[in-house]
Amino acid sequence: MSMQVIVSQMAELFILLFLGYFLYKIHIIDNTFNNNLNKLVLYVTIPCMVVGNSLSITKYASLSTVGYVFLIAIATFLLLPVAGYVIANILKVPKQDMGLYVFMTTFSNIGFIGFPVMKSIFGNASIFYTTVFNMVFNMSVYTYGLYIINMGSEAKIDVTWQKILSPATYSCLLALIIYLAHIHLPHIITHTLTTVGDITTPTFSHDDYWRNSCPYSF
Repeated sequence: MSMQVIVSQMAELFILLFLGYFLYKIHIIDNTFNNNLNKLVLYVTIPCMVVGNSLSITKYASLSTVGYVFLIAIATFLLLPVAGYVIANILKVPKQDMGLYVFMTTFSNIGFIGFPVMKSIFGNASIFYTTVFNMVFNMSVYTYGLYIINMGSEAKIDVTWQKILSPATYSCLLALIIYLAHIHLPHIITHTLTTVGDITTPTFSHDDYWRNSCPYSF
């Protein structure tokens, strides 16, 4: 994967973000539209993208590979809080803000923008591995993540299954079942799901990109 491809895709996504900001400033997009669009992405398009890509997979990785991804995700969210705590101490963060800084270091926005970025850079095959990683993320952020962000405060921690089992978590679990069971549905259903999922972010053919922009042949 060339750095040129990654930079180009990230630049395209940021241009789209600035376009959205500009449309908001000139009042073409308002707060109501923005809130409804966020709900559409979180509750509809991202779940469709996750499930649709799992249904369209034709080459399956071994169970050991899937297990390695799980272990990497678990190790990541066990080690990042430690790193966050060390960094916060180096920066001499006030005690009352310690939990916030550790939380920011540990949990990034891999749900809302993580899936689109991975798909746009690495293609459809990366969505499943992102799904596995996202499952561990969701389980972590709504359990001990709540304790981390409230570190040093006396706030009451309320961990509920409703928070853990979000639409993203449900879609990740369903995608994992589909992948492990090698489930295939009629093309019209799979194509409909992937079409709705593609609303999440604009995509283009990686092969076309390479043919049109890469000076080397492979």
